Parts: sequence; structure tokens; C-alpha cells
Amino acid sequence: MDWLEYVRRQYGYVEWSNNRVLEAAAALGEAELLKERDVPYGSIANDLSHIVRTQVWWLSVLEDKPERPPEFPQTDIIANLRRWYEDSHGALRRFLDSLTEEGLVQKVGATRPSGERYEWVRWHLLMHLANHSIQHRAEVGIAVASLGSSPGDIDFLDYLAHLGVETRP
Repeated sequence: MDWLEYVRRQYGYVEWSNNRVLEAAAALGEAELLKERDVPYGSIANDLSHIVRTQVWWLSVLEDKPERPPEFPQTDIIANLRRWYEDSHGALRRFLDSLTEEGLVQKVGATRPSGERYEWVRWHLLMHLANHSIQHRAEVGIAVASLGSSPGDIDFLDYLAHLGVETRP
């Protein structure tokens, strides 16, 4: 297996597991999603929007055209989240489909409002983004499960089973 295949498979998992958690959250309704909770961004809706806004931001950096995503609307939460995730996942798939092995090791960067410039190797950012979503997705998954709407098992091996990939020796 090559590194590009690994990264693409990892992002297939990110998309699948994000969608599982999003669908579990959608079963709660807007009032529950907006209610203040003990989650990093104050509500399930805000945590879910943080995940997708971060995907949008880092993809713009990965494509070497950094652009801050707009703020997430606080109405029609489920419809907007579904649209944002669908758009973000599609954009990530298209980017990864066009990426080459050489592109994985290229540097990309962004400039902070202070004028400070940052640069990263592209595969480092891809791994950062995948792990970032794991952290927040787990937090949201626990929150929605505690309200009776579990996303179910979302481990990587569950994703492989979903794909029909044999994981036993």
C-alpha cells in the first residue's frame, strides 16, 4: 500500500464516521442541538459546525488558497449541517483524488491576521485534520448517545466492515 492510498482510506473513514454522528445528532431535534452542554464549543450544534468549519478551513490551506469559512447559521441546523458536511466531504474527496504522492510532501501555508506566516508539509496537515475530527466527533458522539441517539460503533474496523473489507487473518 502506498501513502496516498492510506490517506484516501483515512478520509473515507472520516466521512463515514462524521455522517454516522451527524445522523445520530439529527434525531435529537434543533432544541437539543442548540442547548448549552458540557462540550468544548457549548452545544452539539456548535461542536458539529466546528468540525466541518475546520475541514473547510484546512482544505483551503491544503489547496494553497487559505480562506476562512463563513460562520455557521443558527437556524435550520440539521439542513445546514447536512449541506455543509456533504459539500466539505465532496471537496475533500475531489482534492484527494487529484493529489499525487509528490503533492503529499509539498509545503503549504497560511498567514495569520497578525501577518505571521506558517508552513506545513501537506501530509502533516492531512493527519492533523483527520485526528482533529476524531476528537470532536467522539465528544459529540458521547453527548448524543447520552441523550438516547447513539451513532453506534464508529471504529475504523467498523468502517472496513461497512466496506466489506475482510479484517481477520
